[in-house]
Amino acid sequence: YFREKVLNITEQKELTDDIDSSELGSMIHHVLEICFERKQYINGIVDANILKLHKNNVDSYLDTYIQNTFGNNFATQGNGYLFREIAKKQIINFLTFQIEEIERGVNIEIVATEENMSPQIEFDGQYAYIKGVIDRVDIIDGALLRIADYKSGSVEPRELKGNTQETNAQKIQDKWFQAMTYSWTYWKEGKLKDHPNVCAGMYPLRKHIGENKRDDNVFMKIETNGTTAITNDVMTNFQTLLQTTIGEILNKNIPFHATTNKENCKYCPFNMFCQTPLKQ
Repeated sequence: YFREKVLNITEQKELTDDIDSSELGSMIHHVLEICFERKQYINGIVDANILKLHKNNVDSYLDTYIQNTFGNNFATQGNGYLFREIAKKQIINFLTFQIEEIERGVNIEIVATEENMSPQIEFDGQYAYIKGVIDRVDIIDGALLRIADYKSGSVEPRELKGNTQETNAQKIQDKWFQAMTYSWTYWKEGKLKDHPNVCAGMYPLRKHIGENKRDDNVFMKIETNGTTAITNDVMTNFQTLLQTTIGEILNKNIPFHATTNKENCKYCPFNMFCQTPLKQ
């Protein structure tokens, strides 16, 4: 964070024969945005027949994205080929699952996909913008609004539980904090006021899709203070935690320290010249 956001050092992007997990995620997100974009569905209600057409075109979507992003022949061998096949499998399995859900009578209304959010938050007389992109917002059976995040990696239940009263940053689960932050941006911009039933969570595409046949198994809800409901009280309490966290980041009297957890450094683009480099 310090190097990228404070020193404004950005990672140089190069075309290589390798891609990392974040680029795999971007590949999957791109295709799923095409498949679930609201405007192609009447009143946003997902049509299984349209999803079947998209399912037949997954290869084309992936190849176009890869060619535009990495160039020709990138996915013909090595890790490029492997990552393309992983992306294809996760996407196909997820579309199959969604089609089966709809054909069993589940009503899925897409509210938004890849929605950019940037509400303002106040702390100690100062202001900051909290920016994020929400993968998907939908309404299930006309009743439950869900703020959803796609994950190309696995997700453990413990990673989706948190407490807004937690003061030890090391004990706050990253995935829970991410999903809560997305929920807070949606709440802060007033988009939840007409929805009494709201939850947030993740689709762990690698681990769960294809193994379960019920949406309440596949979509993993976050749990905050013992409840999965996103309410005004939950959001207000989380806002306090967010204000405290941002206040500490911008507090000149609290210096930045390199992490002591080497696992956090494994995929950092700056670990080659960090003061605490990884041991080989």
